[in-house]
Parts: sequence; C-alpha cells; structure tokens
Amino acid sequence: MFCERCSALTRSLTFDPAAEPRAELMSGSCMWADEIHRDWCIQCVWNTREVFHVRYQLTVGERVPPEAVAYFRQLEQEFPSWPLFRPERRSPDIAARIRRMVRRNTRQACIDLERLDREYRRQQAEEQA
Repeated sequence: MFCERCSALTRSLTFDPAAEPRAELMSGSCMWADEIHRDWCIQCVWNTREVFHVRYQLTVGERVPPEAVAYFRQLEQEFPSWPLFRPERRSPDIAARIRRMVRRNTRQACIDLERLDREYRRQQAEEQA
C-alpha cells in the first residue's frame, strides 16, 4: 500500500479531535484532515483512495467485497494508530450524515463540471465562428 517512506509518514499521523470530514471525490468517499499526510508520494496518495472508499462503504452499510474487507483489516493491523481506523469514523451513528455530504458534494462537482464544459464549448464555437 505505502512505500517505506510513506509508511513512516502514515505512522506519524495523530488523531485530531477537532478534525471534520470532507468529501473526497476521486474515491467517492470522505476523509478527515488528520488521516492524510501532505508529504505522501503521489503513488501512495492514489493507493489510499481504495481504503477511504472501503471505509465509506463500511460506514454507510454498502456491500463490500470480502477481499476488500480483508485488505482493510490487514491495513488496520499494520497501521493501528492511523486515524482512518478510528471506530467512530465508521460508526453507523454518522452514516446518514456522511452519505449526504458525499452525495451532495459529488452532485455539485458534476454540476460544476457540466457548467464548465458548456462554457468551454460555447467559447470554442465563438472562436470558430
């Protein structure tokens, strides 16, 4: 999952009780600011998306393939202090709030992209006219 350097960075992450969840659009999930390290290499950043998504699925009660759950549990053993694995961050108590936030942000991102695409196409058409 992580290269040696990023493994050490991940182990250095500490829980911030003031951290709030935010949508992570590339994985269709959410993350808290204390769950990521700004110095992770790009490959490790990409590798985390699957883990964030599995945690989202577990939180909101979606079906998760057994092999994904096994991988999640393996990482939990390897990185027990990573705030991503805190039980309250995958609790059914926050499921509805997290689901709404991710859906709302995903919907807004789609609307924004469609608007940008229309503007781009209009501008292209004006330049060709």
